[in-house]
Amino acid sequence: MRRAEATALLAVAALGTTSAVARLRAMASLSPPDLAFFHQATWSAARGDGFTQTALEFDAGTLFGSIHLSLIRAVWVPLYAALPAVETLIALQGIALTAGTAAAVAASRPRSHDRTPWILLAGLSPGALALGACDLRPLTFLVPAVILTAAGLVRRRPLLTGLGVLGALLAREEAWMVLAALLPLAILQRTWRGPALLIAGIASSLALPRVIWGHGGNIAANTDLPGTLDALLSGQRPWIRWPVELYFAGRVLLAAWPAVLCPELLVPALAGWAYISIFSQLEPAAPQHGGLHYLSVVVPLVLAAAAIGLGRLVDRYPTRQRTLLAAALGGLVFSIPEATTAARWVVRTLQPTPLQATVQQLRASPGGVLTISSAAPLLSGRQTLRIQGHFAPTPERITTVATEVDHALLYAERPPDGPPADEWDRWQNALPEAGLEVQAIEEGVAVWGRSPD
Repeated sequence: MRRAEATALLAVAALGTTSAVARLRAMASLSPPDLAFFHQATWSAARGDGFTQTALEFDAGTLFGSIHLSLIRAVWVPLYAALPAVETLIALQGIALTAGTAAAVAASRPRSHDRTPWILLAGLSPGALALGACDLRPLTFLVPAVILTAAGLVRRRPLLTGLGVLGALLAREEAWMVLAALLPLAILQRTWRGPALLIAGIASSLALPRVIWGHGGNIAANTDLPGTLDALLSGQRPWIRWPVELYFAGRVLLAAWPAVLCPELLVPALAGWAYISIFSQLEPAAPQHGGLHYLSVVVPLVLAAAAIGLGRLVDRYPTRQRTLLAAALGGLVFSIPEATTAARWVVRTLQPTPLQATVQQLRASPGGVLTISSAAPLLSGRQTLRIQGHFAPTPERITTVATEVDHALLYAERPPDGPPADEWDRWQNALPEAGLEVQAIEEGVAVWGRSPD
């Protein structure tokens, strides 16, 4: 690898890691309960207790009994065991989505070429940066895996194709959808080994959850397509539910403009993105929204198309290579929102608020914890973690949880009358009865702990 390529990969990895970890430390996670779930299950597995967790009571948490089938969760346990902290998992995803994606894109070009522009084009794209800092989501690991599969197909390297397919299978049960989108690219290569591996991967992805679960999947983006289509045609529902989705899609596509020269990947990517934006019944798939990770099924197609398209462009016009590469990298201006957001997370990490400082202190404290959602990821490396709002707050359950925990972070101000106020009143009675008392109030959050005696 050339020095410039290695330097670019290291810079991209550093940016991806810094952004992801800073978001965690700033307590700005997209879905704190889900991140706490994945970390606590990994913490338990590294201790030999299986993938048990208490963060989300509706999910069994086990490797095969969870809502999604993500075998990558077992793969990252040894790394976590060596560096047991939630930051390890966060950094792993940040590196995989930036440097991993960039390295996979670089594999689509011969080693004799300077692949630095391709590394920067992929690793600094809005899609890679946003997904890299998207908490901890096994689905996002599809991105580098699918791009590596595409690189293997276009380079006619069965080993790369096979590794990419394997990585996709480990990510989540939806891998077959994205691998199937690579079939047009595979067919155009006019060789049998790559397509054969791809088809085997698709078949394996379809079969794996059926062998383990007895069915294909537990969650669908749309459970009533005819009804949704009728609502769209009759005007009862807008075609674009969330303008923020369209805005982000525009930035990702403009930053990857060479993808127009690889329609065999761009067309499936646009079709998939349109389906998510128009027909999905889930939360918005865009930065700062809980559904961002859904884009892991389309972003790799866009980035792979951009890499292949840029290669075709410079190969067709070798005398204009510098100008074309500069124009391609100029598209990274559309990544400025991701860069500025990451900078804000870094500032918030370097200048922690009193609540952030308190949470960091509680991380080293043993015993069970009851907490509001925002602090859950940083406090999830323990046997007992309860997240307010993620279990039924019946009087009996509240009494039980109060006896399980040694620390609690709950809002200090009583909500308006109604169920939230009733729950607040129950905690005010149950926690003191269990031996806990308010030790501090930070930014409207009461910090409960057991008295020294």
